[in-house]
Amino acid sequence: PLPPPADRAIGLLIGGLRGELGPDAHYLELQAGVAYAWRMPFGTRAGAIYRFLSARSDLKDTGGEGHAADLGIQRPVGPIRLGACAANLISSVRWRAGDETARDRAGLDEPLSRRWSLGVGWEPRRYPVRLVLQGDWAGDAFRFLQRGTGVEWRPLSTATLRAGFRQREDALGTRSEWSGGAGLTVGEFRLDYGLASHARGLGETHRWTAGLAL
Repeated sequence: PLPPPADRAIGLLIGGLRGELGPDAHYLELQAGVAYAWRMPFGTRAGAIYRFLSARSDLKDTGGEGHAADLGIQRPVGPIRLGACAANLISSVRWRAGDETARDRAGLDEPLSRRWSLGVGWEPRRYPVRLVLQGDWAGDAFRFLQRGTGVEWRPLSTATLRAGFRQREDALGTRSEWSGGAGLTVGEFRLDYGLASHARGLGETHRWTAGLAL
């Protein structure tokens, strides 16, 4: 967010994802990036993110490094916010492999699949509640990926409770997923926790996020 009178903001991000592929195999995904947000006419806000990506797996010693850029825009209309985002708008990943069966992909530069998102948020002025509806599409053919809804309730100015539901369609079929979470803000420090059931086929997934505004 860009609270007045700020016209622009810069952010840094570091993230990681670790998954279990078996009793002796793991998958590790890391990313680091920089974000820039700015104001536009009529209350519109825009943001861009550059991310460096690194992935590694103990399974056949495969992995890769790459880059990606995301772009988003948001427009308030009274208590409603309209948003759109293009993830992996520009991207490239170079893969490597230590196993002969995967050598055909090693050394190739491949773009990541683009992901398009549209969202509508409603935040009544008199109540500490926010409702969100979102749809996601994948690839340049805009193949439908998922639809979802979420609610956020702030019982205290420093505490937030969240719940969500989404229906997802991919190679594993159509399935429904529930999620929940909580957030805590102390001064300029923010800590968030989220729990998702069967997130993207990974099983029960826990996510932690920490942020500091400077």
